[in-house]
Amino acid sequence: MTPLGFRDRHLPQRADELDALAALIAAEGVTRYCEIGLQRGLTLHWLGCRMKPGSLLVGVDLPGAEWGLKDGSGPGWLAAVAADLRAAHGQRVEIILGDSHAAATIAAVAALGPYDLVFIDADHRPAAVRADWRDYAPLARMVAFHDIDTSAEAGITPRKLAKYGVAALWAEIRLRHRSVEFVGAERGMGIGVAWTGR
Repeated sequence: MTPLGFRDRHLPQRADELDALAALIAAEGVTRYCEIGLQRGLTLHWLGCRMKPGSLLVGVDLPGAEWGLKDGSGPGWLAAVAADLRAAHGQRVEIILGDSHAAATIAAVAALGPYDLVFIDADHRPAAVRADWRDYAPLARMVAFHDIDTSAEAGITPRKLAKYGVAALWAEIRLRHRSVEFVGAERGMGIGVAWTGR
């Protein structure tokens, strides 16, 4: 349960996919983690609770944006998530509020790096997700993407697909990098992880 009373069913991810990612995080010894696109911070909290105490967790979000936190909870919600991770789980947590494409945001994230893993789950539009890959992949030895599965059986409409650039970018990345995919029984999300060679 998160500090604000939400259970795993409220995660914006599939629990089986996150279980697989958490297992990979443990196997790879991830202790320096950055998440681009937090919304309520539930994924950051879920993974952060499963990392070794003392891990660095950096989160970036743009409240009010189409893909950001917009349900009225505001930055105070993320502050509560960060406080719980610090107090109850012994993690070092930094929350950066800003546009992930802004030079100041990129610089702030870079100043706290490098990272074992950057998880990109922010603006899914084609140009935006490519920019996040370009800007944040150099900071990490692994990069994960959410929403790599936009297959027909996942029920993604052509109109919705036009707004999603993650699957197309992921199809390119997995051909050039060592990678693994976690797509659960319920299609339509999926997590892909690529090793950057850094």
